[in-house]
Amino acid sequence: DYSGKYHSARNSELVLRGPRPQGPPIIVAARGPRMLRLVAKYADRWSWWVYDHRGAIESLIPIVEELEKACEEAGRDPVTLGRCVDFYKVQPPGSLMAGTAEEVGGMQPTMLSGTAETIAAALLEFRELGFDEIRCDVRPKTPDGIEALGGVVDGVHASV
Repeated sequence: DYSGKYHSARNSELVLRGPRPQGPPIIVAARGPRMLRLVAKYADRWSWWVYDHRGAIESLIPIVEELEKACEEAGRDPVTLGRCVDFYKVQPPGSLMAGTAEEVGGMQPTMLSGTAETIAAALLEFRELGFDEIRCDVRPKTPDGIEALGGVVDGVHASV
C-alpha cells in the first residue's frame, strides 16, 4: 500500500536477502606494507578515507602502488580487489551549514565544497586510482543536505 509525496509503505514488510553463500564481503582499511599484504591476501575490498581532499590523490599514489605490489606478490590480479573511498565533510551547493569544529579520527577534516561540477570532478579523480565506490559524509546531515547532493551525483553518473 504505497502513498505520498515523500514515500510511505503501509503494511509492508522489510525482507532481508539473507546470508550470501560465500559470506559477507571483507573490507579492510589499511595503509602500511604489512597490512596491505594482508588486504591483498584476504580482503574483498580495500577502503581508504579522505579527511583533507587537498593533495589526497598525490598522497595516495604510493599507497596504491604498494597495494598493487602486494597483490602481485600474493598472485592476485589487482583489479579483483575492490576499492572504496570515504569522503568526510562534503557540503553540496545550496546546502546551508553552520560552522562546526569536529574531529574525525583525531583530525580536523576539511570541507569539500563548491559547485556540483567541482565536487563531482574531485570525486572522479579517484577513479584514476581504481576506486569503484565513493561514500560521502554529507553536511549538513539533513534531507536538504542530501537533496543538494543530487547535482553532484548526476555529475558523477554522467561521466561514467
